[in-house]
Amino acid sequence: FTAWDKIVVDEGDLTVQVREHLKFSMFWFLRHEQEFADFFKSKYGITMQSLAVQIGEKAPMVWSPLMPQTNERLSQKFSEVYRSLGGFDGSSQGKKYFIPAATFDDDEMREVELPEIVYVFAH
Repeated sequence: FTAWDKIVVDEGDLTVQVREHLKFSMFWFLRHEQEFADFFKSKYGITMQSLAVQIGEKAPMVWSPLMPQTNERLSQKFSEVYRSLGGFDGSSQGKKYFIPAATFDDDEMREVELPEIVYVFAH
């Protein structure tokens, strides 16, 4: 990839990671919703290892397996996590995207480099 490349995640307002729900029809079954981390697993075959966002001078961690206190964010909408970390201020009204920083591994646990990610959560 080049410095000009971007991965645009335009799947709506997703939660940080996949959620599982039980749904009843003729049989009980698990249904996985397409969420932020699952987008990369299904589209690129890679697993998210950490997720942060740039907010001003800081880059708070959204989720990391090394920080158990961030696990509560997995089921929250990514835009709400961004807002709770101070990502939307008075000047950002109407903003419909942000640029998260994430690390990913392949199936052999090797780090994968990606171009910049643009997360579009609204239209």
